[in-house]
Amino acid sequence: MIKKTVGGNREVDILKAAIYSYINTAKPIASQKLVKTYKLNISSATVRNILVKLEKQGYLTQPHTSAGRIPTDKGYRFYVNFLLKTELLTNEEKNFIDDAYSSVNYDIESIIEETTKLLSLITSYMGFAELPRFHDSGTFKHLELIVLQGHRIMIIIIMRSGDMKKKVVCFRDEVSSADLQRICAFLNENLEGLDFTHIRSDFREIFKEKYSYLDETVYSCVIVILDVILSFEEEKKVFIDGYEYLMQYPEFSDINKAQAMFRALNTGYLSRILNMPIDSNKGIKVLIGRETADSDIEDCSLLTIRYSLFGSPMGSLGIIGPRRMTYSRVISKLNYTAAKLSDIMTKLLLE
Repeated sequence: MIKKTVGGNREVDILKAAIYSYINTAKPIASQKLVKTYKLNISSATVRNILVKLEKQGYLTQPHTSAGRIPTDKGYRFYVNFLLKTELLTNEEKNFIDDAYSSVNYDIESIIEETTKLLSLITSYMGFAELPRFHDSGTFKHLELIVLQGHRIMIIIIMRSGDMKKKVVCFRDEVSSADLQRICAFLNENLEGLDFTHIRSDFREIFKEKYSYLDETVYSCVIVILDVILSFEEEKKVFIDGYEYLMQYPEFSDINKAQAMFRALNTGYLSRILNMPIDSNKGIKVLIGRETADSDIEDCSLLTIRYSLFGSPMGSLGIIGPRRMTYSRVISKLNYTAAKLSDIMTKLLLE
């Protein structure tokens, strides 16, 4: 087992150099190349013996007997946990991120969509970001009902933040315009200003003394609409951008593997990952290779971080790239972007 400290430990220094080399070149590296590139003050024979030892310990692997060695998931994990030093962003990089948000339309969906594009642009990997969960970010402002054909009604829920949810439902009975107005007025009067956690947990208490004033038709419609409102809590929408960036890396040159990876990312995989707790001391969760728990994505690493409102998590954003990604740069950019997004969301929801 490699010691967790770098100072004076040759094995750690050699592992660090091998990982740096593979991140930058995507090519296996041999002992002579390591000595020459990183100006190591030891012989190539000594380095070769250390590489063999690191391979036996599971930190490196040799893809071909005549080739050099490359990091394994275990090697990357050791690097991320114990060797990584986050690089500070330059003022130019910070200004670029700030400027990207300056021209965004101030509605939540536009901001989140722009965030995914920004993440992929500043990292050259794939970016993703989720819309805030409705109950976490939302305070009810207004309800509208629009008659479509037959018994079909479009329900529009508007939040104080400007966020909006729509859903078409079919009422059991035909409802008159007068009844729709009564339903709107009833719900708007009793729900305005409530957050969705409150509505979900206390809606029976909110309405228990008021249901008796509703006739059967209106009552049944109110129940349907409440079910729709509460169902929004479970919805999660994730934006993804930057597929084209991944295609430039040799890891994804196999079109069949690339297509399988893209299919996996579009079938709810990210939603499941975003439900996982973030327990890193950097506030960023890092999944490397097989840690992603999906064979179609095991050539990738995935980093996620939460953005927040007044210290409470609203949603997550992140990056997907090859396992040999530049973790130190990506982490600093994710941290800054998440802080910027949190600030923008706070200002938006206070307006």
